[in-house]
Amino acid sequence: MAILMSTQEHPTERRDAPAAYASHAQATRDHTASFPEDTSRTAGVVRGLLRIRDWVVRHVGATIALIFLLGVIIGVCRPSWFTSYGPSDTAPAERLQPPSAQHIFGTDRLGRDLFSRVLHGGGATIGASVLALSIAVIAGLLIGVVAGYSGGATDTVLMRFVDVWLAIPGLLLAITIVTAIGFGTTPVAIAIGIGITPAFVRTTRSQVLSIKASPYIEAATAGGSSFWRIILTHVLPNSLGPVSVMALLDFGGVIMGVATLSFLGFGAKPPAPEWGSLINDGRDYLMTAPWISLLPGLVVVLTVLSINILGRALKKEAA
Repeated sequence: MAILMSTQEHPTERRDAPAAYASHAQATRDHTASFPEDTSRTAGVVRGLLRIRDWVVRHVGATIALIFLLGVIIGVCRPSWFTSYGPSDTAPAERLQPPSAQHIFGTDRLGRDLFSRVLHGGGATIGASVLALSIAVIAGLLIGVVAGYSGGATDTVLMRFVDVWLAIPGLLLAITIVTAIGFGTTPVAIAIGIGITPAFVRTTRSQVLSIKASPYIEAATAGGSSFWRIILTHVLPNSLGPVSVMALLDFGGVIMGVATLSFLGFGAKPPAPEWGSLINDGRDYLMTAPWISLLPGLVVVLTVLSINILGRALKKEAA
């Protein structure tokens, strides 16, 4: 009977074996097929890391500047991570204290922690600078693209207006505008943005003139594309590269402009901190408590210098 059962079960095992072998072979093929994809993904990551390493080796100064700027950005976005003092917390008993472990940048004439005020003031100054630069970039792109692509009388009228605009000293124009529209961080940003717009108009126009003669623009025109379709689809995207590099290079100057107007008293009203007003607060204490002006000023200088170094490195890579 055992022999009979064995002979009855054996054909079933033979029928099941090919299915098992086929399933195993399919699983092996699927597993093997995933190797090229995984290898390609790993190779891409390795190539990216190697490119980053090569960039760091070529631009050591720019790497240091980038690290410093990241620290500044984190500090002004999350000041509570670096100090437990509020920007307006006063302690008259600790007024005019020099830098120490308790107060890294010392204290001012009211006993306020200067490091906390620099971090909080950086948010206002950098935010105003970003707003000013955004105004200049957007207005410069619009005017420059329309002038460069339209040509003829439109180009002539717009560029003569820009020439007159550019002839007015930027700081004088900014002071005039902020005096007319009122003091504060936002008016300062608007004034600085209007003052630096002509440079972006000229850069955009020169880029558009070179793009205008490209074959794909002629093909789009021959294909019946509308004026604004060509501008939005072809001209504007191809003009962003040089304008973006210029914006980064000008960002440091914009910060200096915002800080200058704040130093002159056109920025936020006290006790709101801004980098320019913090430097101004120490004018009467340059001999007795020089850190009140020097340390905020050092932060401004290092920030602007880091932006310029990073911008030049990126411009060199883009060239």
